[in-house]
Amino acid sequence: MIHYKSLEGINESEILETHNSAFSDYEVQMNWTLQQFQNINKQRGVQYDLSIGAFDDDKLVGFIINGAGNWNNKPTVYDCGTGIIKDYRHKGIGTEIILRLIKLLQEAGISQYLLEVIKTNENAYQLYLKQGFEIIREFDCAVAEIAVIKEKIKEREEDLQIINNDKNFEINEINQPNWDIYKTFWDKTPSWQNSIECIERNREILKIHVVNYKTTPVGYVVFDPRSGGIAQLAVHPEYRRRKLGIFLINRIIKSCPTATRISIINIDKGLSSFIGFYESLGLKIFVEQYEMMKKI
Repeated sequence: MIHYKSLEGINESEILETHNSAFSDYEVQMNWTLQQFQNINKQRGVQYDLSIGAFDDDKLVGFIINGAGNWNNKPTVYDCGTGIIKDYRHKGIGTEIILRLIKLLQEAGISQYLLEVIKTNENAYQLYLKQGFEIIREFDCAVAEIAVIKEKIKEREEDLQIINNDKNFEINEINQPNWDIYKTFWDKTPSWQNSIECIERNREILKIHVVNYKTTPVGYVVFDPRSGGIAQLAVHPEYRRRKLGIFLINRIIKSCPTATRISIINIDKGLSSFIGFYESLGLKIFVEQYEMMKKI
């Protein structure tokens, strides 16, 4: 008999075991270690009291793990992971978890529910539509081997030298980011996973490097030096097409000695020039997603 309850108080190793089993045949590989799982959950703001599991007796067989915070100045939960072990799929468990979760979130005073779903995951997409979620925007996720990017940069060595030889430009790692300035560089708001709030939760791991022109910030990048994953990269509108993007990507490569790839998730499809820049450096789109929202 399947029963449902909050994940608060459930051993995190047990949740991870079910997570890895549920995603073992998923389009995007997510076979995480406990440390990776804990780091990701911390960054995304996971709250197990706002998450629900499905249990067969004492065995966790399905879940929705949620993060919580403010989104567009409203109390919001974000779906950090929804999964059901293969043998328990197509039994209505996903629908039941969502229905119970919505009631829980209403009681907790949450205003909206945010998530992303891979476009090819038709079952999940249709489930969310039936539950009243609406598409907000579309995202691309891209990746490339560092060796490939290095070759692309080598082909544009002259572009890189323009910045390196201009003494007005300097790039430094910083510990106290000025988000009020950096936000003025944005054309689109980052996704939940790439948001300022998520970055700040994981500042002891993520690195921020800023390009200054005569002491004025004109570009920056936030990245994970272990994996080469980019959370944010932006350049002041007046300083675009001046090779700063290549300059920043080259900086990431030099700062990630153990990484083999550079990746970025949830690039807003409206940023066509940004996507073109990444593609010019050899990054390929490996998955497309919908960002979806439900008012609660």
